[in-house]
Parts: sequence; structure tokens; C-alpha cells
Amino acid sequence: MTTSSVLPADITVLHVADCPSVTPLLERLEAAATLAGLLITTTLRLVESDEDAVALDFPGSPTMLIDGADPFPSGGGPSYGCRLYEFEGRIDGAPSTSQLTAALLAAAAGRARNPD
Repeated sequence: MTTSSVLPADITVLHVADCPSVTPLLERLEAAATLAGLLITTTLRLVESDEDAVALDFPGSPTMLIDGADPFPSGGGPSYGCRLYEFEGRIDGAPSTSQLTAALLAAAAGRARNPD
């Protein structure tokens, strides 16, 4: 697959220490970027306290931001703890590869329409 000419997505993964869902998220994110034909850069950011969670409006670990926005808004308030994602009736600690692929493609389409 060829790589898109759209600017790379800036991905930030917010997480608490020792979160068991960070590794699956990163693995699925890499697979999703490959499927979408997109370049991404990923930064990990540790959320260290309840105060950090409130300041960042952190809905739980892990939370992925694409260009600063959460593509999976939870509707809940800040939480210094685990986050769960639902897909096709299944609950998991990280979004599925297909959810991540769709989120990356939607963000890329937005960047292509508004390149600044």
C-alpha cells in the first residue's frame, strides 16, 4: 500500500503507569496506520495523579488523541484509572484496529480539507 501524502497525524497516548492496555493500543494503532496507508507519530504521556487527570480532562487509561482530539469521546468526567471501549457489543481496554483505522482516516480527511 502506498503512503498517503496527507501530513502525518500527531498521536498522543495518555496513560497511567503500568496500564496493561497501552501495548495493545500501540500495536493496533500501528496496524491501523498501515491499513490506512498513513504516517503517524506517537507520543506517550504519563498521567501521574488525580490532579493531572482533572487538568487534562483525562477519561481514563489509555486515551488516544489525534491532533489533540479524542476520537472516542466517553461522555464521562476525568478519571485516574482504566478506560474501557465498546465495539460490536464487546468491551476492551483499547479500541479495535478497525475503530482506530476509521479514526485515522477521518482525521486525515479533515487535515486534507483544512491543511493549516
